[in-house]
Amino acid sequence: MTESTVVCGKSRSVRFMKGRTIDVDAIDTICDAPRSTRGQRRRDAASSRGWLGVKAETSGRPARSRVPAGLALCVILIVGLTPVNLVARVQAVAVPIPAAPPKDHYDYAGLIHVHSNYSDDASASYASLAQAAAEQDIRFLIVTDHNTLAPITAGEEGWRNGVLMLSGAESLRQEGHLLTMNVRSVSLSSDGTTGAFLGAVSREGGLSLIAHPAHRKWGWRGPIDNRVAGMEILDLADQFHAAPVSSKLAAIAILPFDRMRAYLELGTDNAPALRIWDKMTQRRRFVGVYAPDIHQSIELWAGRQWAFPPAAEIMQIARNHIVSDVPMTGDFEADRSLVYDAVNDGHLYVSLDVLGDAAGFMFTGTSGGTRVLMGDEFVASSGTTYTVTLPNTAVALGAVTRVLRNGEVVATSQPGALTYAYRDDRPGVYRIECVVMIPTAFGAERQVTWIYSNPIYGRSWISPAVSG
Repeated sequence: MTESTVVCGKSRSVRFMKGRTIDVDAIDTICDAPRSTRGQRRRDAASSRGWLGVKAETSGRPARSRVPAGLALCVILIVGLTPVNLVARVQAVAVPIPAAPPKDHYDYAGLIHVHSNYSDDASASYASLAQAAAEQDIRFLIVTDHNTLAPITAGEEGWRNGVLMLSGAESLRQEGHLLTMNVRSVSLSSDGTTGAFLGAVSREGGLSLIAHPAHRKWGWRGPIDNRVAGMEILDLADQFHAAPVSSKLAAIAILPFDRMRAYLELGTDNAPALRIWDKMTQRRRFVGVYAPDIHQSIELWAGRQWAFPPAAEIMQIARNHIVSDVPMTGDFEADRSLVYDAVNDGHLYVSLDVLGDAAGFMFTGTSGGTRVLMGDEFVASSGTTYTVTLPNTAVALGAVTRVLRNGEVVATSQPGALTYAYRDDRPGVYRIECVVMIPTAFGAERQVTWIYSNPIYGRSWISPAVSG
């Protein structure tokens, strides 16, 4: 049996999340300013940046993602020919509305798959990345430089400017690229088999995710080992590389006048990655994350590089949000475990915060008195209900909540509904997409996904070994 109910946004009250008011002394010791000040600074900055209200940066890859000087010249030429009426249309956009904070959990925005100057094709220092993230109220960064864990031995990890800086690695394997995290000394040599490498990661209690799973050149080729915990469902660098020429030209023309709109023009369809993800989640729990793949480096000529796109801009486009029932405290080891546990458990959603702050989103399931979060599993029984809660931002965006079961849409909310409940007794893998309509460079609207949840796994039964 299936059933859906909606509670309209205007009748719902919102109160501040607990994470804004407790353990302030502990948090203040690792922040440049009290959280309330940092939040206000973020809102002030957002209102001055137009409809997108956040910044972002793209990435590259050794040699592959470096852009020749000809592209930079193309940018200059096309910008000079930008029509005046296009400029006016781009600037006539709405100011974002700050999202309401969540009610009963802690929501921490962060980025996974960022590169620093420990990669030979990236330019940012840990200090500059932390500063850029702090200005965006991002709470954690997982930096994954190419085939090295040198930042760990160099002491780069830790709290900086109120940002938890963590170090992993992007490891090139025979099948493709793996993001390896929560390890300190594993060998990153590509000489051995992927199975042996994953075994070493597992023995250290580490976490491995597939990077660029559906990329036409760098995509994963081969079976997915059971020790791989998940994959990127949205990689910004892949989106930029795959964008059609028409979108790239439109983005170049818009860039000087509305940088966030220009970056969104490069967003393409990530359906190939989602198909892989949906297939894997029907086999087992499999986490989906967002990756900006920040490099901040374009090769011009004779070894000269341009630090573009800026990390501070790329960080505005999208984030991972982990949810936790306990707060960060400022203790590095405890907070490190909190982040990695949340990622491993799939207590995470992905959002294009450039469209509107998604903090406050929640996806839960209830069955037989048991309540679980996204990423969890339970036994589906009579009366099983899946509930979605959205922040107030959803009203202005006219966001539509879609419930997917095993990769197929089974229910849709009214636009702007802040709470949506869907009842379905059938076992299955349920996840949420919240979609909105946005204008393109030349006026026509297109649909984009604002929020992706990790799934809730409704099982017909769960073995004691799994449930325990």
